[in-house]
Amino acid sequence: MTQKNKSLLLTAILIVLATIIVWLLLPKRKLPLPGSTPRKLSGASEAVSSISTPNSKRHEPETRSEHASVSEEQAEQQKAKIIKQAMEREQVPLDFFGRVVDETGQGVAGSVVQVSSSHFDLLRPDDLSLGGEKLTVQTDSQGDFSIKGLRGYSLVIRVGKEGYFTSSRNPSGFNYVGDPKLNFRADPQKPVIFRLVQKKGAEPLLYHRYKAYKLPHDGNQLFVDLVTARTNSPDPDLKVQLWTDEKSKDSNFRYDWRVKVEVIDGGIQESQEEFDFIAPETGYSPFVELEYPRSLGDNWKRNTRRKFLLKLRGGRIYGRMTFGVVPGGERFCEVEAWLNPSGPRNLEPDPNLQFSNSDAYNAHMAKQKQATK
Repeated sequence: MTQKNKSLLLTAILIVLATIIVWLLLPKRKLPLPGSTPRKLSGASEAVSSISTPNSKRHEPETRSEHASVSEEQAEQQKAKIIKQAMEREQVPLDFFGRVVDETGQGVAGSVVQVSSSHFDLLRPDDLSLGGEKLTVQTDSQGDFSIKGLRGYSLVIRVGKEGYFTSSRNPSGFNYVGDPKLNFRADPQKPVIFRLVQKKGAEPLLYHRYKAYKLPHDGNQLFVDLVTARTNSPDPDLKVQLWTDEKSKDSNFRYDWRVKVEVIDGGIQESQEEFDFIAPETGYSPFVELEYPRSLGDNWKRNTRRKFLLKLRGGRIYGRMTFGVVPGGERFCEVEAWLNPSGPRNLEPDPNLQFSNSDAYNAHMAKQKQATK
């Protein structure tokens, strides 16, 4: 569910709750017990009033107190029932039509679709919470699926299949009640598209999770060995330089800054793909430079994070990297890297085939080589 959709749903919830609170605070007659008359209810109400007054000196019989308590309890239950019925009237059919496709656009049969609906339920133990139904369906031979028969306010949908990666860019939340201009409406002719990417087979990888390195801000060079994740290596892979001009801050505290990332014996290229698991053979540049002058105005950034594909050590190693930099304050860069020291351009991850240091990686590769003899 997007942040905007969450805000709309929250607004609708607050409006309903405000209506309930006002309704509860208004003076009302007690609802009659089964078989009682309005006159009798009035008497019970007076008894409750006199008993619950702190300074009252009257003492009513115990049976009458119990009777008033039962009356109040039933009245509250009746209120809850009325409110629940009103909320249920606001629910709508949550019909939905979707299609699951792979990276080529072909439908993925047998994909698992998990569906959660939401609505208000006053009778749940935690009161006024979002209740709903959950169900699981599968896509047909064309990758299509549909949801029918549910009622409520919104749907959350997740898709997946063994042997596939699920795109984090897939839509997930769909509001049916709220802003008429933004409400989702199902259309069988325009199914919502969900994407999966088929796994090709993971290679053993060296993996370094977000290593932070302090940066000078005057262009002095920082050298990083991506294989060992060290800065004092005799065989570095990256040269990073940062320049900042914080003395020229404007009224919005923006200032000029830029960072340069250079591959010493290879190349680098930015990646916009979510699953960039095959490094290309060509298209690399010796370096990339990211500039953020204060003249960018609202497009200026206090920090940045980008994804890159790498060709290292004369093409003997391929890798991918998430590179982030914070130019102000402590001034540092962060590097998360996946490398394939064996040479293939396959960079597909597998939690069981990721090694945090070269010794562990080499030991695994030696064991694999021995097993194939």
